[in-house]
Amino acid sequence: MTGDGKALVTVQEQPSSALYIGYAPSQWPSEIKVSSKPVTPGQSEGGWAQWGIDGKIYFMDSNFHSFRVNPDGSSRARVPDLHTSAVYGSACGLNALIFSSLQDNSLILSRQDFSTGEIKQLTSERDAEWPVCTKDGSTVYYNNFLEGPAIKRISTSGRSPAAGYAALSPDDKRIAFFQFSTGGDHKSVMTVQDVSGGNRAELSSFEVNQVEWTPDSRALVVSKSTGAGSNLFYQPLDGSKATQITHFETEPLHTATFSFSPDGRQIAIGRTKVNDSDLVMFSNFQ
Repeated sequence: MTGDGKALVTVQEQPSSALYIGYAPSQWPSEIKVSSKPVTPGQSEGGWAQWGIDGKIYFMDSNFHSFRVNPDGSSRARVPDLHTSAVYGSACGLNALIFSSLQDNSLILSRQDFSTGEIKQLTSERDAEWPVCTKDGSTVYYNNFLEGPAIKRISTSGRSPAAGYAALSPDDKRIAFFQFSTGGDHKSVMTVQDVSGGNRAELSSFEVNQVEWTPDSRALVVSKSTGAGSNLFYQPLDGSKATQITHFETEPLHTATFSFSPDGRQIAIGRTKVNDSDLVMFSNFQ
């Protein structure tokens, strides 16, 4: 911002991203082998993804559209339909979809029943992002970045909301999420606890971009910055030193998102890079 408050300068970036399929090791921690060919052909389709319990990969592009696709790239379809702009679309149980959409300047979380096509609104607050469902589709955890950020939980029936980016363990018994430390330094602290709130533990502060559980629920996989990009690391629950398990040495170097398949044998990884960037100025605003 200029000293007189009449103009501001910022960087405008144009990223490109795509989803790649990797193969989980038989023994952790070991290297994840990733295919060199993406399964999404678009310009920016690897910024966020979740592998649904139905075996399909759900992802979104930079135009506020959500899609689902088979792991080999086939049967690509927009969700919840061709006319609804939505982000964070993902499977919620075997017969439903959850997604966020803009309504009256708020990002609202909704659920679509695949059997009837009915769409039901779940939240009415200003922000509901990064939703994740329990495997039975009964409960959704999501982020409200305007309240902290805060992790919240709500029943997909629309009843019994409760205060709560979250990652559920494969057995739906534990949850891992980020929060700011209480020391005033605003560092991210990784919190791991039972979904009931018990057995709470905080890992040492470290800079990570995303967290998921290993398929055996014994450790976490986190995305951390490495030089010009980022890679995946195996993080023990006791907070001991993490082990790097991907080594991206060619473009795209940045890991934007990742999600394990239901059987834990594969992983979808969104890799991204910035094609170019410009310095832009805004002025005469109120």
